[in-house]
Amino acid sequence: MFLRKMLFGIYRFFFELFLSLATLIVPKRENLVLFSPYYSKNFNGNLWPLYLYVKDHCPNIKPVIITDNQSFYSQLKGQNIAAVFGGSFKCFRLVARASFLIVDHNTLTVFWWGIFQALANLKVVQLWHGSGFKKVALLHEKAQSKNFLYRLRYLDLSIRCRNYDYIIAASEEDRKRKMESFNNNNVFITGEPKNDLFYKETCLPGNGLPFKLAQYKRIFLYAPTFRDAGINQPFSDDFWTKLNEFMKKSSSVFLIKRHPQDQTMTVPASYNRIKDISFEEFNLQAVLKKIDLLITDYSSIAVDFVLTGKPILYYLYDYSRYVQDCRSLYYNLKEILPGPLVYSQERLLFYLENENWFLEQSYRDRYDRFKNRFHYYQDGKASERIAEQFLGCSKGDSCD
Repeated sequence: MFLRKMLFGIYRFFFELFLSLATLIVPKRENLVLFSPYYSKNFNGNLWPLYLYVKDHCPNIKPVIITDNQSFYSQLKGQNIAAVFGGSFKCFRLVARASFLIVDHNTLTVFWWGIFQALANLKVVQLWHGSGFKKVALLHEKAQSKNFLYRLRYLDLSIRCRNYDYIIAASEEDRKRKMESFNNNNVFITGEPKNDLFYKETCLPGNGLPFKLAQYKRIFLYAPTFRDAGINQPFSDDFWTKLNEFMKKSSSVFLIKRHPQDQTMTVPASYNRIKDISFEEFNLQAVLKKIDLLITDYSSIAVDFVLTGKPILYYLYDYSRYVQDCRSLYYNLKEILPGPLVYSQERLLFYLENENWFLEQSYRDRYDRFKNRFHYYQDGKASERIAEQFLGCSKGDSCD
């Protein structure tokens, strides 16, 4: 096993060395744009709405997906989506000729070593995957660790970050944070493509759930972020029972969407009005359009959902421990969140049962200030702006 990994590592080193050199020599195809999903292997995030916009509205651009996930690669090919497997000879040929590489996290699918990304004649557009409250990239505590291996990773990460040609942001607030987090001034306010879906219908694959939401009078979604340390158990056994009873009494359903990296939260399967949808194939923004109230915590999903104009509860049951042990934040959340901030499960149930708080004018004013602070554009045209400003899209006929 060790020998196999070592040999593969040597192969990738020389593969990327010659690849970076090839990008300097091989003639470019100005219309070839590569999309490399990292967190977006289930058609969520910023990458896919932009991909579809380019595919449907930019006849002068040829978009191709790069993935190193075999099952996802097969899924893409089965849906007749132009895709190439990372590290293959075809991938080598396409990267050498491409003008742009679009990523939503990092460039690891194409370049294991940041130095080769930096050397390559290939413009990289960083969409990232959220504009939230937690410190990311070079400001993440793990990136700043004194551990020798982490210091090497930090060096590699800093090379990658400094060599992004375009980084998107949702607001001036977000732009300043990302300039600092990526140590890069190439940050532009465009809005986030994933939030375009709040303003239009989406034809992204995997929009459905295995049950109909229309049968419920009210739809609640609990979507917490992951914890870098500790166990995420937000509710007691007794509270699960009370919650399910309230859902039945109010003809409602309580959906739970765990963070993809959350390996600790357990959801009981014995309640018919509490449904864990974490492993279902669906587009998150499409579901967010259908729910009536969001419960979250330190997640950037709150920044997205505020565009719907619907109520949000911030369930911060472990606030002190999270700030101390998990991840530092850009802000004091108690000062910037519009509320309500809820610290106990009993209080959470109270707010679920009584939503008059959302109608109060003072609350609506705080809600709107929060929305305007984190979203400069509120028009559903982020993909259009990115495609035209960065990729040189010549708009064709719309398929909307």
